[in-house]
Amino acid sequence: MAPTSAFLKDDGHQTFDSIAAQFQLDDEALHTITKQFLEDFRLGLSEYNHPMAMIPTFVTGVPNGSETGTFLALDLGGTNLRVCEVRLLGNHEFTLRQQKYRVSDALKTGEASVLFAAIVGAIFGTGTNGAYVEKVSNIAKLGDSPARLNGGEMVINAEWGAFNNTRTTLPTTVFDNKLDRESINPRLQAFEKFISGMYLGEITRNVLLSLIDAAPHPLLFNGRSSAQLNGHYGLDTAIISEVEQIWESGRPPIASVKSVEGGTSLDDPSGSSRDTSSLSSTQVNGVGNIPHFLDIDAHSEEDRARLERIRSILIQRLHLDPEHVSLRDAAVVRWAASLVANRAAKLSSCSIAAVLVQTGRAELGGGLTPQDEHIIIGVDGRCSPNSLIEHYPNFNANLRTSLRRLVGEEVESRVDIGMAKDGSGVGAALCALQAIKQGL
Repeated sequence: MAPTSAFLKDDGHQTFDSIAAQFQLDDEALHTITKQFLEDFRLGLSEYNHPMAMIPTFVTGVPNGSETGTFLALDLGGTNLRVCEVRLLGNHEFTLRQQKYRVSDALKTGEASVLFAAIVGAIFGTGTNGAYVEKVSNIAKLGDSPARLNGGEMVINAEWGAFNNTRTTLPTTVFDNKLDRESINPRLQAFEKFISGMYLGEITRNVLLSLIDAAPHPLLFNGRSSAQLNGHYGLDTAIISEVEQIWESGRPPIASVKSVEGGTSLDDPSGSSRDTSSLSSTQVNGVGNIPHFLDIDAHSEEDRARLERIRSILIQRLHLDPEHVSLRDAAVVRWAASLVANRAAKLSSCSIAAVLVQTGRAELGGGLTPQDEHIIIGVDGRCSPNSLIEHYPNFNANLRTSLRRLVGEEVESRVDIGMAKDGSGVGAALCALQAIKQGL
């Protein structure tokens, strides 16, 4: 971890400002990342053995909702193996029965042959991934195979968690590098490590530790830590989500954006999410001056009460000594969590924008009026970052704000993000259905 002493000035404002700058993504950066996504799509569709694998599934159709039958699926995620029985009812509805089995660390980190000895077949859910329907004519790596000669469309498994493993485009910080270096798969799954719920808490923990260790004077918790906070992955993303939830609780709405399930949710459309990380007072959407997050005395009574609740959560969850946790420390933790999560939301919008452009539903920079009345994106609420979209305060709003800047308001307004509960298990069953239809 790079020392923070080089940035230290007075009470550390310059340090905080320097850290914040590393997590900022302007429109130009978002466009650059999305263009790289599209280039990696092209490479993955053209040739095998690229990190963005763009795996042809040979599923050349999607259900219409009238299908009936019972299908079995196995879903191996990061924690559990689920055995699912999916009954299609023929009226766009289904029932699901499932049994979960915990997968031991030995199986998850050991030889693949040992894992497969315990499982006949599985669907591997990663921290983040995407699938979409592609024109077969664009899948050049299929060559002259019958699948390509038949034309039509095919579902592509993008494996976009591995986007930009070289980190030439992603906005890498020392905190990201530390996470990657200490991970079980260094220099792999780069995009996943920037946006997945599995990793956001760890990135935040790295930021906090750098402030605890700042020299010549610590900038957090009087330089004290705890065994919990010192531990690898000791700060769970659920904790920083809880911190942000407390900070946002009871605030009046600013403006409305489309919610996860349709309709509207009340969030800041500018993407600032009441951002108070600047060094001077700011004005957000005409609401009024908001003090710098370190200026505790200038905060409202309500905000100080929120910080008291955050302070209690930190003491309880991270086993910190109350004597060394101030309201200022609570504000710093809230600020760091917001930096990491807001960046993840913006990066997530790049992957969605890339699919919209790749499938002809949008143009980068806007200007295209889509023929689709609704563009439906299903996300699995069990997996990151999708659970972030559903549960993390302001994540959906920030994602949609960035998406609007990438593809224009006309396209963004037609995008419906719907939660696909148990999507991976049901999706596997639907693939089995489609295989039967295709005679595979």
